[in-house]
Amino acid sequence: MPRLTPGLIQSNIEILENPEMQDLRDEDIRRDWIYHGKIRDVVLEALFEEFKKPESIVELNQRMIPINIVQKIVNKLSMVYKTAPMRKSADGNEDDNELIQVYEDGLKINRCMKTANRHFKLYKRALVEIYLNKFGIPSLRTIPRGSYEVFSTSAIDPQIPDTVLKILAWDHDPAKRVYEWWTDEDFLITNGKGEPDLGMMAAMGNTTGSNPFGVLPFTYINESDTQLVPLPDDDLLKVGVAIPLLLSDLSFASKYQAWSMIYTIGVDGEIPINPNSVVNLEFGPDGERPEINQVKPEVDIDQMLRMIEAVLAFLLSTKSLSAGSIQGQLTTKNAASGISKMLDESESMEDREDQQQYFVDAEKDVWTKLSKNLIPFWRQRRLLSGKYNDEFSPDFEISIHFPEVKIVKSEKEKLDEAAFRIEKGFSTKKRELKRLNPGMSETEIDELLAEIEEEKEMAAARILELGEPEQDDEDDEDDGE
Repeated sequence: MPRLTPGLIQSNIEILENPEMQDLRDEDIRRDWIYHGKIRDVVLEALFEEFKKPESIVELNQRMIPINIVQKIVNKLSMVYKTAPMRKSADGNEDDNELIQVYEDGLKINRCMKTANRHFKLYKRALVEIYLNKFGIPSLRTIPRGSYEVFSTSAIDPQIPDTVLKILAWDHDPAKRVYEWWTDEDFLITNGKGEPDLGMMAAMGNTTGSNPFGVLPFTYINESDTQLVPLPDDDLLKVGVAIPLLLSDLSFASKYQAWSMIYTIGVDGEIPINPNSVVNLEFGPDGERPEINQVKPEVDIDQMLRMIEAVLAFLLSTKSLSAGSIQGQLTTKNAASGISKMLDESESMEDREDQQQYFVDAEKDVWTKLSKNLIPFWRQRRLLSGKYNDEFSPDFEISIHFPEVKIVKSEKEKLDEAAFRIEKGFSTKKRELKRLNPGMSETEIDELLAEIEEEKEMAAARILELGEPEQDDEDDEDDGE
C-alpha cells in the first residue's frame, strides 16, 4: 500500500492538474449541472456558439424550452434500489441479522446507494464514504463528482484506487485550496501545493497523519474493469442539450411564422400596419406600378418533431430503454407532454440486472469495512450512540439478494395473453382468472367465473329473443319487382 509521502502527493497533484484530467472534471461538473436542473445555462452557452447576433440570442433565450431529458433518463436507468434488497447474515446468525436491521436504518443505506446508482449511470462511477455523524450514528454519503478524485499505484489492479482525494475547497490560487488525502495507512490535509495544514488536522483530532481505520473508509463503484477513470459517454450529454435546442428553435420559428415580412416596390414612405388600413398608392413618374408584398416564413413543425422523436428513440434504445407507446404520435399539440410520456414509459430490465452485481459487490465492501474495521475502532473510542454500540460476530459475512426484476405489463397486455392461452388450449378460464386476480380466494374465483358465464348466457338469450332484424319496405318492394 502506498504511503502519503511528499513525492506521492506531488505526483498526484500533477495528475489532478493535467489538462486532460481537468477537462474530464469540468465535463462531469456540467453533467451534474444538467442533471440537477441547471440546463438553461448550458443551452444558452450552446446558443452563443451557434448564433453571432446578440438580438437573436436574446430572443431565443426568452423562448427557450429547457426540458431535462438527462435527469429523466438517468433516473430511469438507476432503478437498482427501486425495491430494497434483502440483507442477512450468510451463516444465519440471528444476532447479526438483528444488528443488520439496526445499521440499515442508521446508515440509510438504500437512500445513499440510490444516489450512488444515479452517479454510476451519470459518470460510470461513484464514491461512497463511511463516516460517523455528530450524533454517533454510522452513516453513508455519496460524494459529489466534482469533490473527489481517485488514484492508483497498483500495476496488478490499476482500476482499484489505493489513494482517495476529497476536494474540500477549490480556488484558482492553489495555496487556498484544501485537499483531504486518504490511503489505508495515512490521512493528511494539505493545500493545493501539497503543504500540510496541521491546524485543520488538529481540529479533526488527528495530528499523527495516520489512518486510524487501517482501510480506506470509502467504496469506489467503477463500471470499468480495466481503467481507474472510465471513459465518459458523449451521447447522453450531447442529445440532452440538442433536444432543448431543437425545441427552442421550433418555438422561435413558430413566433415568426405567425408574422409575415412585408416588402414594397416603388412605395415611398411608411405604410400603416393595421387590419382595417386603407393604403393609397400612386404610380411612379414613368408609370411604374407600386407593389406591397409579403414573405411568409414556413416551418414544418410536425416534421421537426418527428426528427426530435426519432433522435430520442435512438438514444433510449442505446441505453437499453424502450421508446414507449407514444412513439410516432408527437405533434405540435403534445410535444412537451409527449416527450415526457415517452420517457416515463421507457423501461430497462436487462440493464438493471447487469447493475445489480456492481452494487452487491459495493455493499459487501461497505459491510466488511464497517464490521471489521470502523465499528471496532468507534467502539474502542466509545464514539457510538446507544443501540449502535455493538459489534458483529467475528465470522460475520453479509448476504445480499435483490428481488427478481419483473416486467410490468399493462392490463390490456395481461388480458391479451390470457385470451391467447385459452384460445390455443394451453390454459382454462379459471386458471387465467386466478392469474389475473392473485388476491382472490378460490370461492371468489368460482363466483366470478359463474357471473361471467351467467352474463354470457343472458346476452345470448337477448339476441335470440330479438331475432334477426326485419328487412325494410324498400327491400320488399325491390324483391316484388
